Formats: sequence, C-alpha cells, structure tokens
Amino acid sequence: MNAKIIASLAFTSMFSLSTLLSPAHAEEQEKALNFGIISTESQQNLKPQWTPFLQDMEKKLGVKVNAFFAPDYAGIIQGMRFNKVDIAWYGNLSAMEAVDRANGQVFAQTVAADGSPGYWSVLIVNKDSPINNLNDLLAKRKDLTFGNGDPNSTSGFLVPATTSSPKTISPPATSSAPSTPGMKPTRWPSPTSRWMWRPTTPKTSTS
Repeated sequence: MNAKIIASLAFTSMFSLSTLLSPAHAEEQEKALNFGIISTESQQNLKPQWTPFLQDMEKKLGVKVNAFFAPDYAGIIQGMRFNKVDIAWYGNLSAMEAVDRANGQVFAQTVAADGSPGYWSVLIVNKDSPINNLNDLLAKRKDLTFGNGDPNSTSGFLVPATTSSPKTISPPATSSAPSTPGMKPTRWPSPTSRWMWRPTTPKTSTS
C-alpha cells in the first residue's frame, strides 16, 4: 500500500495502521502505543469519553493503547517529536507541523457519518451583537477585539487567517478566547482531520 493511498483512507478504515507493518517490522513494535489527545477539558472528564475508542484500537491492533493528554496541538507535536506519542488525530495545519517537526506520516483522514469530508470553523459573537456574518465583522474590525484560536489549529487559526487575507487585512494576533454561553456562531467549512503515526526507526546492530 503506497503512501498516497494511505493518506486518503477514510475514518472507518483508520485501523489499517496494522497493514503498514511488515511481519519483521511488527515484531519490533513496542508492546504499547501512545495516542495523543488534546485536553480541551480535564483529563478526568476526557478519559471516559476516549476509553471505548482506545479499547477498540487495542482489539484491532493487538497491542495496548495508552492515552497521552496535552493541553494543545504543540504538546502533541512535541510528544511525537520526542517519541512520547505514536499516533494522533490532527487537523491539517498541525498535521503538517508534525510531518515537518516530528517525523509524522499521514495515513488516514476522517469523514462525517454521511461520507462528506470536513468540519466547521466557527466565528462566535455575543448573542446581542449586530454582527451576523464575516462581512459585518470586517466592516467593524477597527472597533472589535478578536480572540484567535490555537496557532496550530486549522479551524481556529489557519482558516480565519486565510479568509481574512483576500480582504486585505492582516491576520489578527493569537490569543486564547474561552467559549462563553450566549454567543451565536457564523460557520465556514474547514478541511478534514488527519490521522498520523510516527514511524518506528528500524533497529540496527553493529558488529
């Protein structure tokens, strides 16, 4: 299976990771794999949500799969770079960072239940705001404070920046903006997420 095919696999086939391993290579795999997860909330709350998924991976791959939690994409990328993370679920931007910085390799992409690719990048304002779309925001940009997302996020940073660029305005500075009740979203499509793994370096011997 070549890399081009691996990179275009659908979500339902993500466990094809096992097909990437030759018998000799499989014997060299660690007895456990670490799966990178971004901690959008406490690990205590996230762990029960991810446990069934990780258990399914264990059954499919035949090895123990551990959760590796990090507060942001950078933490997952660094974890993969320093061999603390073996597999992770990235957006496109963070996936490319992992390829460049952590020897990552894309082998699958996610799709929605109906087969359509992509997800949504959301622009949120107060529910009482007169801003209802991107053009409204751009018209009032001098009077507004914009809270951007994770700089390694496709939907939270890259898509808003590229959407703004053709409008001849500079991408806003990055800042963390927590979600707040009573806000209304404006959405635009964002590319699909990617599944990645860190190839294991073959063992060598010296005589």
